[in-house]
Formats: sequence, C-alpha cells, structure tokens
Amino acid sequence: MDKAIELNPDYGNAKYFYGAECSANAFVAMQNYDLENIKYFYKIAYEKGAYPDWLVESGENMLNSCDTNSILFTGGNVDFDVCSYLQLIKNYRKDITIIPIGNIDRPWYIKFLKQGLDGGVKKINLNMTDNQIYNIHPFKWNSTKIKIPVSESVLDKYNCKENYEMLWTVNPDLKSNRKDSKIQGEEIKYRTYLSPQRAMLLQIIEDNFQSRPVYFSNLSNPVFFGGANEYFKNCGLVSELTPIKTEGTEFENDYKKIDILLKREHFKYFSKITTSNIPRISGNIAFSYYGPVWLLANFYSSTRTMEKLSELKNFFKNYLAVGFNGKREEMLLRGIERLEKKK
Repeated sequence: MDKAIELNPDYGNAKYFYGAECSANAFVAMQNYDLENIKYFYKIAYEKGAYPDWLVESGENMLNSCDTNSILFTGGNVDFDVCSYLQLIKNYRKDITIIPIGNIDRPWYIKFLKQGLDGGVKKINLNMTDNQIYNIHPFKWNSTKIKIPVSESVLDKYNCKENYEMLWTVNPDLKSNRKDSKIQGEEIKYRTYLSPQRAMLLQIIEDNFQSRPVYFSNLSNPVFFGGANEYFKNCGLVSELTPIKTEGTEFENDYKKIDILLKREHFKYFSKITTSNIPRISGNIAFSYYGPVWLLANFYSSTRTMEKLSELKNFFKNYLAVGFNGKREEMLLRGIERLEKKK
C-alpha cells in the first residue's frame, strides 16, 4: 500500500485499506493498553491520507452533535476511526466514549471499556465481574421487556408522566435447529438466543443510560440496534437514545441540532471530497449530509418558515452540491425548490 500511494498519491482505495490496517493494529494495541502504539497507528493513518480534511470535519460534526459526557456507538471505519483519531491525536471531545457497536461481543474489549485507558479512552460503568465478562456467550432468550433506568431530568425533558417506565423489548437474534418443549402439550419451538453483541449492548445501556447521554451514529447498521432505534431521536449525523418511542412524536427529529449542524462553518472542507475521494467512505459521508438537509427542508416547509428554507437551499448549493454525486444533488435541489413553491 505504501508503494501504491507512492505511485499514485490520489489512489483512494489504497488510502482506505491503509487506514483500515492501521485501525486493526491500533485495536490490537488496545488489548495491551498500549496508548503510545494506539496513537502511533492513528497518526500514521492520517499522514498517509486515510483521513482527509473533509472526513476529519465530519468526525468533528458527529462528535459535536453529542452532549457532554456522552457514549457514542459507531459503525466502523467510516466513523469510529476518524472520531478516535480526533480524540487520541487532537485531544478533541475526550469527554465522549466512542464504542464500535459491532465489536462489543469481544470480552477483552468489554473489559477495556470498563477499565478505560488514562489519556485515551474514557471508561464506562459496567456492573459485571471479570469472570462474567470473559464468560460472555449466546444466552437462551425469548422476546423480553427490559426496564431501563432513566434519570428524573431525562424523564422531565421528554414530558414523561409520573411512574413512567422505559420498557425495551429485546428480541433474540440467533436461532438454532434445536427444538424446545418443556411442558407437556406445549408447542415445540426452535431454541432462540441473545447474541453476545446484543447482550452487551443491553448491559451497557442498562448500566449507563441513567448517568450519561447515549448516541448512535447514523452510519451504523441498524441490525446492531436490537430494536433500541424505536427510542431514537434523529439529530442529523447521530441519533440520541430517549426514554420514549419517538415515531410520530415531536421528539422524532431534533431540528434544532440539525439546523446547527447545517452551517457553512461546519463545511469548510467538504468540497475537497471530489479531489481526495476515498471510495468506500466518501459516498457514506455525502449521503449522511443529504438526509438531514431534506428533513430540515420539509420541516421549514411545513412550518412555513420560508426564509429559513431559502437560506437552506443556498447553503446546500454553495457547500454540499459540489459535484460529487451530481444526480443526487440535483434531485435534492429540485425537491427543495418544489417545497418553496408550495402555498
């Protein structure tokens, strides 16, 4: 990959895989609590061009969408790596604990999160002994409602009535060909299980949601959410976990945060995405911005805030419609113009 980048300094695929390998090596260094080597691999990935300015900017925008002292579950190389680079190398928003949601089935990593790393990773609360952590395995499981502790301040924020309880229905996500029938006459069913990943997601939320805001990157695969996304409030690049099911409520989208995100000062480098393209990342980042633009445009249209809608259109034309995905950009622009014409 060094040779590939030397021969073609604009070879985005080589830069992507260089960054991915650096991330993998940094993850190995975490097992040894080796902060020096963790930082080394993220630093060299940046120097090789794996994190262009527009990607670093997106990481800043993502972290700044989270409240102080948050936990942020991320997807993978698109979001986890650049946010980790910002924290470890730039000392940026180190109040947040960043967790790659697909890796929480690894016992060593759960212990790492519980212990934290001075100067590197802020620890989380975890009501598990080391023996319990290293005994993580698929658990026999049927659909079960789990009560999640919620602070009084969060309940007040979401206008929850007295004695309200957040009940998360956690469904099994693994199934075997083995069948169960414990009671005579009972219907025989396939045995179902809760995967270690989903079990640990449940445990982390149970042990931390009362004391820390919890967010999920909108770049994550929803299959990992385990149904928690019913409680999500969309903030643009991330979604905040709330104590209520948000669909169809005033809390489904945080238009204030989306409005704050879509400002020109947060898009100083986005236009460079066309000249420093990282093929497996660029499209995800671009699309992650298009969605919030359309949501906010519809909100301004429905509330008859036409001046703001016009400002949003101009912002989109000047800072996001850079020719990276011309067809998608044109469709979005035409859509906003149709909203402007609505009476």
